[in-house]
Amino acid sequence: MPTPPGPVQDNISPRQIVDHSATPGNVPYYADDGTLMDSGTAPGGGGSGTVTHTSGALTADLPVFGNGSADIKVGTKSGNTDEVMSATGSFTPGNVLMTDANGNAVDGGATPGAGGLLYIRDGLSATPDPAPSSPHTQDDEFLSASLDVKWTVLTNTAAAVDFNTTLKSHIAVKFTGNQDYLIKQAFAPGSADFSMTACFRIFIAGNFNGVAIYAYDAAESNGARTCYEWGPHATYGVRTTGTWNFSVATLNATVADKVYLHLQRVSGAWTSWFSLNGIAWFKIGGSSPSFTVDHITVDMTQSGLTTPNYVGCDFFRVNWLTL
Repeated sequence: MPTPPGPVQDNISPRQIVDHSATPGNVPYYADDGTLMDSGTAPGGGGSGTVTHTSGALTADLPVFGNGSADIKVGTKSGNTDEVMSATGSFTPGNVLMTDANGNAVDGGATPGAGGLLYIRDGLSATPDPAPSSPHTQDDEFLSASLDVKWTVLTNTAAAVDFNTTLKSHIAVKFTGNQDYLIKQAFAPGSADFSMTACFRIFIAGNFNGVAIYAYDAAESNGARTCYEWGPHATYGVRTTGTWNFSVATLNATVADKVYLHLQRVSGAWTSWFSLNGIAWFKIGGSSPSFTVDHITVDMTQSGLTTPNYVGCDFFRVNWLTL
């Protein structure tokens, strides 16, 4: 009869001492005494605090979101970076977003074009004023020593007017009292969409001095305008059958020595805009007066201020931008 084998030693046998309660399929682990134990968890099942992902492999560079319980899911992104923005407060659907002083996204408090900011193309960020490479025939950068022949002077009670002299690339109008300088040029876009934009300089802000751009029909019975004037505020006005409503919409502004005004008609709807830098634009208001545009005017005026003052127009452009 053969001699029975002695006790199995874990350092001399290929077999290991295994906890008798091991469950098939679970992950094993070694106890401190070298015993192979059952972990109680299947491979990939994770332990306490483990998060699962049931949709397959994670996609490179896409964000991951909670999917309920302890599961996650892959999201999408519209940009090409891996940066995220934190937010403060709640958001109203349809409102523009802005950033606070700490870089958090906050609700802008208005829909696009309803008094919120509209940022135009990044190419204007450093130099918002470069002339278009293909200027419209109505455009004027005021680089000549005299007024271009396409303009007609309608009113000139100013103390002095010069071109590209006192102010380079400007009409420079010197006011010493209640005076006006108003120029006009023919423009007949028919029913087509169009826009016009002008940039002005105001050296002394005073009572009822202002700058404006207008679009009129032939008889000037009907029209629309964008204006910046002392208050300070920017206004959108409409003339209907000979009567002006200069304050169809008003936007409180700030005292500024440089302002941009914009008026446009898109699909029959007129909108009026104001900017301090040509980059961030505020919508003043809009409406849908129906009239046939015959000509456009640029107006610089002073009333209630006797201190000598200069107001200038830097440029006038048609279809330069649409907001």
